[in-house]
Formats: sequence, structure tokens, C-alpha cells
Amino acid sequence: MDKNDFYETSRMLCCQGYGRSIVETLLSYTSSPIGFRLGGTEAEHKTSKFIADELKEAGLKNVKLEEIPVDAFELKGARIRIDGSPGSDGKRIPKRLLTASQFAGFQGTAGEIRAQAVYVGRGFKDDYEAISKEPDFFKDKIVVLDGSFDTVWVGWQSAEATVRGAVAAIYTTCPENKEGTYLTYAPDMLIGADGENNFEDIPAVFISRQDGAWLKDQLKDSPETSITLESKVQVTLAKEGGIGYNVIAEIPGKRSDKVILLAAHQDAHLKSAADDTGAVATVMTIAKAMIMSGYEPEATIRLLFTSSEEYGKINTVYDWQHGAVEAMIAHPEWRDETVIVLNYEVMPEKGAVTMFRGVPEVMTLVEKCAEGMKGEHYPAVVRTLEMLISIADEWTFCAHGIPCLSVTSMREDYLGRYHTNYDCVENLDYKAMGQIANASFDLITAFDEGLIDFSLERRVADFDAWYSDPATSSLEKEVQMGMSKEEFEKIDVEPLLVEKVDQALTAWTASVEKFNTAKGDMANIIEANHKLIQYNKHVLSSCIASSVGQNTIYPYMQTQSDAAALKMAIEELDKDRPEKEAVLAALDKVNLDLFGWVPLTKFINWFSLETCRRMFELYKPMEGTWGYYGKLSPMPDIYEEYIEVRDSQSPDYKKIKAAMIEHYQFLTKELALRLDKTAEDMKKAAKLLDDIR
Repeated sequence: MDKNDFYETSRMLCCQGYGRSIVETLLSYTSSPIGFRLGGTEAEHKTSKFIADELKEAGLKNVKLEEIPVDAFELKGARIRIDGSPGSDGKRIPKRLLTASQFAGFQGTAGEIRAQAVYVGRGFKDDYEAISKEPDFFKDKIVVLDGSFDTVWVGWQSAEATVRGAVAAIYTTCPENKEGTYLTYAPDMLIGADGENNFEDIPAVFISRQDGAWLKDQLKDSPETSITLESKVQVTLAKEGGIGYNVIAEIPGKRSDKVILLAAHQDAHLKSAADDTGAVATVMTIAKAMIMSGYEPEATIRLLFTSSEEYGKINTVYDWQHGAVEAMIAHPEWRDETVIVLNYEVMPEKGAVTMFRGVPEVMTLVEKCAEGMKGEHYPAVVRTLEMLISIADEWTFCAHGIPCLSVTSMREDYLGRYHTNYDCVENLDYKAMGQIANASFDLITAFDEGLIDFSLERRVADFDAWYSDPATSSLEKEVQMGMSKEEFEKIDVEPLLVEKVDQALTAWTASVEKFNTAKGDMANIIEANHKLIQYNKHVLSSCIASSVGQNTIYPYMQTQSDAAALKMAIEELDKDRPEKEAVLAALDKVNLDLFGWVPLTKFINWFSLETCRRMFELYKPMEGTWGYYGKLSPMPDIYEEYIEVRDSQSPDYKKIKAAMIEHYQFLTKELALRLDKTAEDMKKAAKLLDDIR
């Protein structure tokens, strides 16, 4: 068919208001006056049914609502009432009713709570102790906290408040955060987000920066102020029958064993228009335009609208991507038939950049397509980026062995509005929705034709860059983890093991070069495509891992970084007179994230040991979460030794050194296992590629 038939159909659908009507319908399904349609709630159930009905009416086949278990949080609204009680100076505090938003993962208040409120700054242990060192001072009080969302997430601060006996926590925006940065777009902004918290922690809500400033002023003038808080939350855990629905539909292709998957998530915080309501409407527009224009694909086009992307699992920091994880658990066969996933996330905003961001395997073809996306049919600004991030469903698909391309269309200021009431319908551009559909159609047809044009050499080059010298890797941020091939010798890795990795990398590189040379002469394209899918399944599922800070890395990297930091600490502890600051500086690099985001060791300086113990449990990979597939490195528990070095006038360095050596020896053994597996995985990749003829 002529692509112009699709372009004209998508334009017509947008002019007729098809995408707009979907957005308006989905935004009408909410759990409270300010929004929310989270996984497993009545609002999301209505969304799932609406999507399924629309897809059936549009002519898609095999439409089904697939039930998944979910920890469902129906956030029904929260408010804070200040009733005008006298202050410490005898004056009455003004009466006021403050609207609050809520976090998924926190229980409600079971009615109203009336208690004295105390402002505790950022809610770090030093903030509490500056107010009172009495163990029970904060017992049965409501604490008011400044949320430093770009540094520490709410689960940590709520855990500290819980440990200190508070009955509830009220968050507002930290005054030190600049307006327009992460979650600080406007003074009256409300936030909705996942908690990454312990389910047993106290209730937590959020009030706007302007309401927070007012409340903190009242508490400053009248520190004995009592307030009334109510947070309505209906919780149905998966074990109690909590369910959501992944919506699946298909446009059958000429081949059932070759699939291109288009995905978006149904759930939303507040009334998020771009994330992901507009994306759902975009995917539905693509599917309807395909059918109306008479497109007959070679591959089956499968649609997946996931439940619970924003939140789906209690008691873990890996509480999102839940619907995608459940889809991959339910459908292992997708790994053997899916060429690529196009995952739609945040779109289509006015004045936006349309970004195609994906794994190395797909980017050469994507870049070629993007070069041709010029003119009225396409988005005004198109960019590409080779990168895989973990904040959306694409990470789960890749970790299961399916190459993924993320499609976004957001303004540059979106990070300040993300998960807030300023991600609103007024920002959407429905003409751009049709243009994104056209760009997507170009990509779909490119991956649906002939021998799949995967850029296998870019994966080899990416691994080689990280392995040999991270400074040459494709990522733009400054890398903080101490890694390079030269570092292995310093941390007692056997030279023969490094040689094994080198040889495997050389063989893998040669196989890719040989394949690229011969791929123009493939005798059986269908068989070759099937084997390429198997090859990607192996490579991606074996090499995609997560750092402690939830960035994408190769499986050995976090272990190498932590072992190197421990070796530095041991070398300092070996001295006759170890320098306290040097030991702490080395230990601060243990559990350091890829980009130098706050290492977990640093949290010991901010929170009590009991809080850290509670929170570190949530970092353990729980089955059924995306983190379970992250090949997470063991986290060395060095926290008691760290505290002794930091606080003691005369630390027992001999005992501390012995503990560090024990951790170091464990990690070097783990590193050897991971490097050996890396070599074996590369050897298998080379063999799989050599078998394609």
C-alpha cells in the first residue's frame, strides 16, 4: 500500500477528534476529585474495558482483558484541616482547609487523625535531633516534611518518621529546590507518585509549596498547633483479590511467528494527560489508521496496554512496571516471536521534541528512518538517542530479551511537571498525535520488511566501551563508578579470566563482522529473522542489568565498582594510622550508582540505622518485580562499621579491616562468577550468529 494512505487516514482521525475523545474519556475515570486511575482500581478497570471495546469496534482481532494480580491503591482524596485553635502567643491561627494529594503504597488514615504538627525540615535524623533528643518526643505527632525529591524519595523520610513514632507525614516541596526543576513547576502544584515504601509505614500525603509555606509559618508562630488530617485510601492487595487488566489486541499479519508490539500504560497519577493518557490515544490512533487504510503487515501487530506501570507492588523500591512484568511472565512465547517493542510514554505535547530512544540493536535503522521524517506529515522536531532507562516498561521488555524503542513527545520543562496536576490536557497537541502516528508507521514498516536490519555491531561496541574504558561509552553523563579493564588487576581478578573475556569479545566481534558481510546473501530470510530474534533474546536477557540506583548497566559493573571501593578502604586500613576521612571516603563509594547519584552508604549519615535497615530490605529483588530481572549485585552491609569509623574517637580499625576483607573476598568471588558468565554469554552469542546462514 502507499504510505500516503496511512498518513491521510491518521490526519483524518485527528481532525475528527478521535484521539481527543479517547483522552477526554480516560481522564473522566478517576478515584478522587483530583484524579488517579491506578492499577487494580475501579477507574482503571473502566479504562481497560473502554480500551478493549474501542479496539473491537475498530476491527482489531483477539482482543482480551488479561487479568493480573496487583496491590491496588484506590486513592480517594486527602485533606488537612486547621481549625483556628489559639497559638503560643494567644492569637488564633486562621482556619483553613488544605487539599492534599497522595502516594501509592501508603495506607490511609482510617478516618480523621487529630494531632500536634511538628515541622521537621527534610526529616533527616539531624533535623529531628535538633528539635528534641527525647526518644518519645515525636510519638503520636504529625510531622511536616520538605520533600527533596531529586535527592531522596519519600519512602526514606516516612520510614524515619515511622521509627520515631509519628502518626502521619505531610510532604511539601523543599524551599531550596529551584522552581522548574524536578517536581517543582509551580507554587500550587500537587504531586502523585509511587512511594517505594514499607507498607506498614505511617500514612503520607503531599500539599503544594504555597500551602506548605503557609502551614510552616503557622507552626513556627504557634508550635503547639494541632491539625486534622484525613487520607482516604482503599487497599486491595493481590493476595486479597486485587486485580488489574492488561489489554491485548492484534492486527493479524501474514506470519504469526513474527510480531511487532506497540505498548502504552493505562494507569495514571492525578489527571496526567501526557503520561500516559495521550500515549494510549496515540497507539489506538495508529491501530485504527492501519485498519482503515488497508495496511496488511507481514508481521502480526500486537497491542499491549499495561496495567500498573506506575504502581503495582508493596514493600519494594521496584514497585512500578508491574503490568509489563506480568505480561512477560504470562507470555514467555513473546520472547521467541517479537522483533521489536515500540513503547509509547509521555505524549503528545505542544512544542515538544519527539524522541526515539532505544537499545543499540535498533538504533541504526531508527536513525535512517528519522532522517526521512521531514515535512508536514511528521513531528516538527525529531531526535534519536541510544539509551535504555528503567523508569518505564521498555526496561522490562529488554531484560526479557526483546529489543525496545521508547517513543516520547514532551516539552523541555516536562520534568518539572511530571506526575503533577500540571501534566494537563491543555498541553496536548492532537495534530502532533497524527504526526507521531505517521513516524511510527514508517518505523513499523521498516522493521517489517525483509531481513531485519539490526545494528548488532553497536551492541558489541557498547560493551567494549564500558569494558575497556567507560569514558568512551555512548552515555552523555559523567560516569562515577570506578571501572575499566585496567582496574581488574587492582582488585585481584585472575588474569586468565580477563583473558577469557577478551577472547570471547574478540570472537563475538568477528562473528558480527562476518554476519554483516554475509547478510545480503541470506538464502532463507524467514529462518534468518527467526534466528536473529533468538540471538537478541539471548544477548539482551543476559546483558541487561540494573545498578543500585536503577540505571542500566552490564551485570559485572556494580560488583566491580563495589569491590574497588572496598579495596581502597582496606588499603587505608592497612596503614599504621588510618585517616578517618580517607576510610569514610572509600566506603562512601560502596553501593555507588553508575552516575554518582547518592550512594546508599550516604543514607547512614542522613537516617537512623533502624531506618536504613528497614529501607535496605526493600532493595532486595522481590520476585514479580522488574528488579528481580536486574541481576542486582549483592549489597555489602558495611553500615555498622561505617558508623563506628564516623562516630568513634578510637575506632577498632583491626576489627573493621577484617569485616571489610570478608566483604571484599565475597565480592571478588562474585565478580569472577559474573565475568565468567559474561564470557560464556559472548561465546554463545557468537555461536548463535555463526549459525545464521
